Amino acid sequence: MVTVDRPIGYNHKGSIYTVNYGYVSGVIGGDGHWQDAYILDSSISRPVESYSGSLIAVVVRDDDNETKWIVSNENLSADEIYKSR
Repeated sequence: MVTVDRPIGYNHKGSIYTVNYGYVSGVIGGDGHWQDAYILDSSISRPVESYSGSLIAVVVRDDDNETKWIVSNENLSADEIYKSR
């Protein structure tokens, strides 16, 4: 379950979130905080408070020790995930 703390439209230091973003409590990420997760679901176009889906991808960045999870109820390709950002 993803708890959304940065919903669609959230403004964080000038960056506007185009997807719902949050965390998975109970799972510690590389930064010592709850695991971050992006929600990618074409049926959701509004802010939500929480979301249940499947882990479909893990984003690993070369310049950071924490990963970002991609959670969805859709079977998305890597290209579709990349284009959603």
